[in-house]
Parts: sequence; structure tokens; C-alpha cells
Amino acid sequence: MGSCQTTANMPIDIVPKIKHGYTTMKEQKAKASRLCLTNYVMKKTL
Repeated sequence: MGSCQTTANMPIDIVPKIKHGYTTMKEQKAKASRLCLTNYVMKKTL
């Protein structure tokens, strides 16, 4: 029986609050107008 995993895209401001149990897979950056936005792809094994 394999393990189940879930992934989520989380913005930088929520990561410290919900990081428990999640592993960061990669950091993503996007530019919108003059803003640089950062979010993280995170996974959790259920």
C-alpha cells in the first residue's frame, strides 16, 4: 500500500502558520506590475 500525498501552493505570509507537517518542494516567484510575489509548492504525506 503506497502513501497518500497532497500538495498545495501557499503564499509566503501563510507558510509560517501552516508549515507543520508540510515539506517545501520549491519556491516560485512571479512579477505582477511592479510587485514580486512569492509562493511555495508544499507537500504533506497523509
